[in-house]
Order: sequence, then C-alpha cells, then structure tokens
Amino acid sequence: MRKQVLFALLLMVLVIGVCAQKLKEVDIFEVSPNPMYRYTVVYLNINRPMQVSIRVEDERGNPVKTIFEGVCTKSSTFTWLRDMDDGECAPNGSYYVIVAGEGRYTSTKKTLILK
Repeated sequence: MRKQVLFALLLMVLVIGVCAQKLKEVDIFEVSPNPMYRYTVVYLNINRPMQVSIRVEDERGNPVKTIFEGVCTKSSTFTWLRDMDDGECAPNGSYYVIVAGEGRYTSTKKTLILK
C-alpha cells in the first residue's frame, strides 16, 4: 500500500513537471503596433522548433485570417496586413491573435483596428 501511494505521488510530480515545462516553450508572444491601422506584427520566440498555428478571430470567435501554419524555429515575426482569408480588408473593431503550438500551448492577444 505504501509503495502504491509513493508511486502515485511520484507520478503526479512528474506530470506536473511536464505540464509546467510545456508552458515554457514560448518565451515571447507580442502583437505590435496595438492598436493597429494598416498592419500589425506578431513576434514569437520559442525554445525549440515546433508546429505552430497563428490565426486571427473576431470578437465572436469567427475565423478571420490564418497568418501562419507550419514549423516555427526560435525567433520569428509574422505580419498581418489587415486582410481576411477571403481577401477583403478587415473592418474596424476588436480581434484576437491566437498562437497554438502542437496542442500543448495556446495563447491569445487582443488587438484593435482603428480608422
């Protein structure tokens, strides 16, 4: 019984350590300028090469633009020229830039389009 409890505690510590490590895979995720007018740049700095998806959604969660999908290494910058996937210009309002990495890391930054 005592061995089972110790094994369970050890397993919990290991799982917590792995989860904490996953959150450290992305060092920097910034969106600038914010608010934006004609464009904004997404700055991403990660600790190791990984599959990344960067997309933009409107306030209702509707997809607006997929900025990047692929393997990202170290420091990268991606520019969103205020265009939508259908080629139209995104209207004024609030948008969310979402970075997802290998299903382990997801982060969201809000950006505004003015004028």
